[in-house]
Amino acid sequence: MKMLDTQLLESWLNLVCKMIQGSDRAVIELEDDKGELHQIAWPRGPAQSPLVDAAARARSTQKPVVLPASNEASGNNNALMIAIPLKNAGSTKASIAVSANVPSSQQAVVIQLLNWGDRWLGLLQQATASPATPERNRRSLGLAKTQPGASNWFQRLRVRLVWPVLLLLAVAGLLLDGTHRVSSQALLEGGVQRAVVAPFDGYISQAHKQAGDIVSRNELLAEMDADELQLRRRKFESEKSEHNRLYRQALGQRDMAQAFVHKTQIEQADTQLDMVQRQVDQSQIRAPIDGYILSGDLSRSLGAPVKLGDLLFEVAPIDDLRLVIHVDEKDIAHIHRGARGEVTLRGLPDESVEFEVKRISPVFEANLDSVAFRVEASIDQHDSAMRPGMQGVARIEAGQRTYAWILLHELVDASKLWLWQWMP
Repeated sequence: MKMLDTQLLESWLNLVCKMIQGSDRAVIELEDDKGELHQIAWPRGPAQSPLVDAAARARSTQKPVVLPASNEASGNNNALMIAIPLKNAGSTKASIAVSANVPSSQQAVVIQLLNWGDRWLGLLQQATASPATPERNRRSLGLAKTQPGASNWFQRLRVRLVWPVLLLLAVAGLLLDGTHRVSSQALLEGGVQRAVVAPFDGYISQAHKQAGDIVSRNELLAEMDADELQLRRRKFESEKSEHNRLYRQALGQRDMAQAFVHKTQIEQADTQLDMVQRQVDQSQIRAPIDGYILSGDLSRSLGAPVKLGDLLFEVAPIDDLRLVIHVDEKDIAHIHRGARGEVTLRGLPDESVEFEVKRISPVFEANLDSVAFRVEASIDQHDSAMRPGMQGVARIEAGQRTYAWILLHELVDASKLWLWQWMP
């Protein structure tokens, strides 16, 4: 019996691997009538040595083989290499080995899918037993359009192949588990956001920094007009000098009562001077921490009056960021503290950063479409290009579910709610 066409086997291997969720590498090893070995790898390229060894072992023992995948083969320490002998490949001996990231409890399901694929290959072998071109073989697999005038047996074969494939996909969706991920909008915030406020009533005289600038601790951000403070300081210094003169004069006249009064007034003047000096120092507004200015641009407000406590700047540390995720109310029940996930920011679309959920807040935000809950997470690594205020899309892992549940649970939940609304 001749071997099947190589392109046909490549197409068959591609479809089988797509049916097995989590598969990343596969190889078919064939031994022809002359004892020569042939290998077909998926994706195309050199076959990985561990997979080839697993396929050779299954071919020689004619039994399924399950081995832990090496890092070179899969890149994942939890992956498995599953190999079975193929009895319908049209060669003396043949086997297939697949590297898939599936739990050990699912290895029997993968073996069953491979066995079904082997039987499917047997149907192709029967259909291509008569001389045929590679193009006809590809059409028999459903990979090319049927040309006008194709024989009726070919049409019947295509119909017979459709239902087994659909059945395989349905069974795989019901039996195989996948990771359920909740996708939501995300926003980067500073872990600590420090507010810089006006220290007293006055006017802005100079602005040295604005929103978007990176600043160091105690770096000058802006200055307030201190001319009036300087006048007040000179006034209190003059009053203090006068009270000192009167105090010395009262001591010279031995008028102790009057001397005590002037000494008290000197102390009051010292207190006033200290307060004014403190305000003069505060007129130079400085950064409270090393970080990034989130808001505040006083360059177009020079001379504008400000009141005590008015917000001038907001500063957040660059290396202390947290991720805020707005999770829709229909998905919040699937999220728990400690869940892992990945976020891709619009400003860094080529990078995905892992994070861990730290807090699920009961506070929600309502809009026209739905209600979203605030979920806070800590990111694992800080890129130097990350800035507070960046937005993106986060995907939170919400446990293992069957693929059928992942695809259909939203429709099922909506149907339950609709039925509950209209039931008597």
